[in-house]
Amino acid sequence: MTQPRVPRTPEQWIGLVASIVAPTTLLTALLYYFGYVATLAKFAYFGVDVDALGYASSDFVLRSAAALFVPVLVLVLVILAGYLGQRFARRVLVRHRGEPLLRRVGLAVGVVGLAVFGRGIAGVLDVELARREPATFTPLCLALGVLAIGYGAWSWQFGTDGDRSFRMTGAERVSAALIGAVVVFSLFWVTNTVAAAYGRGEAKRIAGDPATRPSIVLDTTERLYIPVGSATEQQLPAEPDQQFRYRYLGFRLLTVSSDGWLVLSENWKPGSGYVLVVPRGDQTRVRLAPG
Repeated sequence: MTQPRVPRTPEQWIGLVASIVAPTTLLTALLYYFGYVATLAKFAYFGVDVDALGYASSDFVLRSAAALFVPVLVLVLVILAGYLGQRFARRVLVRHRGEPLLRRVGLAVGVVGLAVFGRGIAGVLDVELARREPATFTPLCLALGVLAIGYGAWSWQFGTDGDRSFRMTGAERVSAALIGAVVVFSLFWVTNTVAAAYGRGEAKRIAGDPATRPSIVLDTTERLYIPVGSATEQQLPAEPDQQFRYRYLGFRLLTVSSDGWLVLSENWKPGSGYVLVVPRGDQTRVRLAPG
């Protein structure tokens, strides 16, 4: 005789999801991606292609920590609030099962969710509309809207059938999976947007006050012919053992790549500033000082 199948509790569902998304390879891939997005946005502000910097995968993973700290913290708090809210709502549903109040609440939640989800769809279809609103508004509308629609429909059915259990039917499992997919992709969109905004914010902070970056004294064997006013050029005295002939002051370190140093002038401005790539080798000498 077969034993009746016992439905999974919310704790068991959380454990099942954790067993799927916990592998290190998936986590590392996500960290790499969001670190890449943040770094791409940061250096694109200065007109630099991040692929030309020669960063390793570990560099992007390390750079993702700062970009993901706030989104991950908010996500954990939202999941905690949702879990606690679900436990409270479950007690309320059990206490008032079969009552018209549940149907009215389910209908109201579903209608609100449909309106919010429709607003998210409008943001996807109308690019100009999405540009006039906060960057994360459209994906958040999609995620919250579809959650409200699903929860409202389920509350309506639970309120209609007083004998209904918390066990989900096959159709409801498929619907829940589709809702979960929409929520996951929407959250991925939100995090991608936040990571890009973080990268651009870091770039604007550096451009707004380059003096916070380490100062560079650059000696070269040949003249660089830099734009007038971008840095100070000094000609070094000719000595028998001195191979460097020019010294440049007024540069600030932007980053260090596998090929050399990326520096920008202290008076860098969007549209008129430039980034100088100083290659490693015997023809250049770099000295750093704190910003």
